[in-house]
Amino acid sequence: MILMNYISLNISYESIRKYIFFGDSLYWCDEESELSGYFGYDAQWIRIEGKWWYRLDIFDTIRNMPVACHISNNESNKTVKNFIKKSIPLKYRKSNSNRFKKRI
Repeated sequence: MILMNYISLNISYESIRKYIFFGDSLYWCDEESELSGYFGYDAQWIRIEGKWWYRLDIFDTIRNMPVACHISNNESNKTVKNFIKKSIPLKYRKSNSNRFKKRI
């Protein structure tokens, strides 16, 4: 697991199974580390008692560390978009419009 590799946090199958009885999602975010501005995204799936659960991860590709983890009962576009908005500061989500202008 990504979290186990970087911060010695291991979320087990049993922990997820127990948690789903109390809520429909679980969220963790490292708000203290300095970010590089280059991010990767990954999703993993697990079936627990006949229901699919999704673990969404955002990681800093330059610093090689996790930024946020979200466990949810769905992986809709809205869920992923909200996860990114919640996890990555606005200054890193804004694109430089000049970068995408057609060069002549």
